[in-house]
Amino acid sequence: MTALVIRRPSPVIVLPKRAFVRSRNRPGGDTAELDWTLLFRAFLEAFEWTLDVARAFARDFPEEVDAVERVRTFMRRRIAGQVAHVRLEDILFTFGLIMGAIERDLGPLRRTTPAEVAKRARIATAQLGMIPG
Repeated sequence: MTALVIRRPSPVIVLPKRAFVRSRNRPGGDTAELDWTLLFRAFLEAFEWTLDVARAFARDFPEEVDAVERVRTFMRRRIAGQVAHVRLEDILFTFGLIMGAIERDLGPLRRTTPAEVAKRARIATAQLGMIPG
C-alpha cells in the first residue's frame, strides 16, 4: 500500500547563539548568560546514538532518513557554535521516531517502573552489542 504524503511549509527554528535565564541567586533576578553548548557537547555521543536509532527506524523511507539527517546537521552545527536552521516538522518527526523506537524496545513507558526501564535498557543495550557506561 502506498501512502500519500502532503508536505506543507513548516516554520524554521532558529536558536540564539547563547541562552539567557533569570538567575534566582542574583539580587533583583538579573539576567545571567549561560552557554548551553557545554551541555550539548557533554551529551554529544548520546545525541548521535539516538539519531542513529531514529535513522535505523526510518531506514526504508529515504525522505524520513533525510529529515533525521537534517536534525543531525542542525545539532552538529549548533554544538560547533554555528548558526543553524531546522524545520520544526523535522524535529517533531525525528522525536516521534525516537519515541517509537523506545516504545518498540522498552514497551509502553507509562506502565513501566524506572527499575523496569533500566532493566530493559540493559537488555536492549546488550542485544545491540554495547556495554552501558
